[in-house]
Amino acid sequence: MCEKIFDTINARMFHVKTEHTEAMYLCDQCPTAFISNWNLKQHMEIHSGGKSYICEVCAIMLLFVFFLIIFHFSFYLSLIINVFYFRNAAKDLLGKVA
Repeated sequence: MCEKIFDTINARMFHVKTEHTEAMYLCDQCPTAFISNWNLKQHMEIHSGGKSYICEVCAIMLLFVFFLIIFHFSFYLSLIINVFYFRNAAKDLLGKVA
């Protein structure tokens, strides 16, 4: 083990798992290894060549479900910000006219 110090037990456990645990899940198509089966499955999508996650709103195709979640979050957050901005701008404009 190394001599690193962590603020939380979770940070230490994550460090030990990612830095001091031997990878047990090996990719059969390239020399990459992972410490969890989930990470290997996510990695294998790179080799499949297909974009398997599709947004039902705009039909964008993404390789990882995580990217789709981030896309949705940023898209809808910007949409909400724009709606509030334009609503407030319209109220300001109407208030100045009256």
